[in-house]
Amino acid sequence: MSDDDNRHGVASTSDKRLAGLRRFVAARYTTIVVALVVLLLIGGAFTATTLAGPDTEGDQERVVWTDSGEFTHSAVVQNDTEAFEQGDVLENRGTYFTRVSPELDVEYEYRHETANGTVDVETELLLILQSSDGEEVYWELTESLDSEQSASIAAGDSHTVASSVDVSDLQERVERIQENLGADPGETDARIVARSEIEGTVENQSVSHVREDVLVITPDGETYSVDTTMDDTGFGDRSETVAGTAERSSLRTLGAPLLFVVSLVGLVGVVGAEKRGHLQIPADTRHHADRRKFDDWITTGSLPASLADQPTIEVDSLEGLVDVAIDSDRRVIEDSSAECYYVTEDSILYKYEPAADSAGTQEDGSDSEGDRDEESDPAA
Repeated sequence: MSDDDNRHGVASTSDKRLAGLRRFVAARYTTIVVALVVLLLIGGAFTATTLAGPDTEGDQERVVWTDSGEFTHSAVVQNDTEAFEQGDVLENRGTYFTRVSPELDVEYEYRHETANGTVDVETELLLILQSSDGEEVYWELTESLDSEQSASIAAGDSHTVASSVDVSDLQERVERIQENLGADPGETDARIVARSEIEGTVENQSVSHVREDVLVITPDGETYSVDTTMDDTGFGDRSETVAGTAERSSLRTLGAPLLFVVSLVGLVGVVGAEKRGHLQIPADTRHHADRRKFDDWITTGSLPASLADQPTIEVDSLEGLVDVAIDSDRRVIEDSSAECYYVTEDSILYKYEPAADSAGTQEDGSDSEGDRDEESDPAA
């Protein structure tokens, strides 16, 4: 095979592939245009946000502000017993004996654990006598025991305030109140509330905070119990945005602009080709494709002279003529000498005559590729 033959074969294959691509685009023109527009919008949106986005991004950093309060309590033994000697100190017990150690000493300590911060603290110890039943309070008396102020408390430093209460005296007061009221509903207890007002600067932020910690004394005849309820909300914590360098993925940095450009070029190319008529399928290509598609319904023959004078209906496509043949259970006759196709039915001649430039074969003697992927049985 000569070089000219090789070049001719390559050119022919290339032309066929180009023609096949052109037919594919022409058959799906609307779908392709819509898809390209969508891809163009997506690529444009990501490209715009990437270019307009800041070079820095915010990282969330959790800054924890913590503070705490603590009650300590003790009672001095005032009366000798076989179990305790006078002067012994009983500390941080859950239960004390009223007759042995009626006076309870209470100390409250406040501190915070935030490294970068100092606060001013004022704490007041309040004694609250109360009779309640669940959420309902029947009566309540409040008095101040002591208060203390401290300035510029740093992390690790402590702020303290102390006082004492005579539990025997509290019991007597409660009995007088109940006698005056003529009733003793609910449960009675004595609460020592440490109410602290905290203000200052923590982590370069101004803070203002109030906390209340409670020590509960519950008299029960010859004993009294002690329990605490601590305010665990503290300063709490917060998240602040810290500027950092944004790391953009290569997919977004390069992929988005590339998608935008490729979609734009593709859209311009497809629309331009359609406007210039490059996507129009030649008549001969359509004819040969239809001829192969409906081959099972076509028989080669010639038109008898006796049928030439019958009433004739011109059909504008081979597919339409095949539909007539199917409906009338006839064959399509291809008259190659007259370059036409016809179906006879009830003394009527249905005729389809291809355009002059599509009836024959192509110059290279081969049939056009057509739309092989679209061939199907028309009776289906």
